Amino acid sequence: MREELQKALENLNLVSGSQGNKDIELLPTKIFQSDEQQLFKEGKVVQALSNRYERNQEARHKCIKHYGNSCYVCGFNFGQVYGDTTNGFIHVHHKKPLADIREEYQVDPINDLVPLCANCHSVVHLTKPALTMDQLKRLIKKSRR
Repeated sequence: MREELQKALENLNLVSGSQGNKDIELLPTKIFQSDEQQLFKEGKVVQALSNRYERNQEARHKCIKHYGNSCYVCGFNFGQVYGDTTNGFIHVHHKKPLADIREEYQVDPINDLVPLCANCHSVVHLTKPALTMDQLKRLIKKSRR
């Protein structure tokens, strides 16, 4: 990547600076302030063709049976907070994204999958490559100081 382009992307918070030999791509999350009230158009129907990688529901079930339905990183439990309607609900995260594997493979529900709450799951995917569970735990620990 040319140096000027790298600097421009860093200034827009679309990538962070180099970390070792890896550049970590960040999703844009900056909120821009505006003093005036504005209306924006949304809801236009746009057709898109994309790949969707199938998940195995039995592997998901085995992951949750092994780890439980609380977030592996922060301990959040939907049923405890929101009641019976959400009891048992949890996202299941692939430690290695299916989009990176790009083919069918044999998933190990214990070693390849982990239950995460929606917030932790979103934060894991704010960077590319995705954060590891240890990196996310360190972020939480650092922010609680």
